[in-house]
Amino acid sequence: MSEQWARVDDAARAVRVLPGTIRVWASRGKVRSDVFAGRRVVHLGDVRRAEKNWRDRIAAP
Repeated sequence: MSEQWARVDDAARAVRVLPGTIRVWASRGKVRSDVFAGRRVVHLGDVRRAEKNWRDRIAAP
């Protein structure tokens, strides 16, 4: 299976969070990121996992 990478804006749109949230996750090491063709890209699997963990945490009583 190939790894999927996306620009920060596209990844944010895919999981319905702000691009700044994705950047914070990347800076904290929760999401792998790299620069490709001068643009920051993030690993979509990591973004989906971080988003699920975040939503689970805010929904907990």
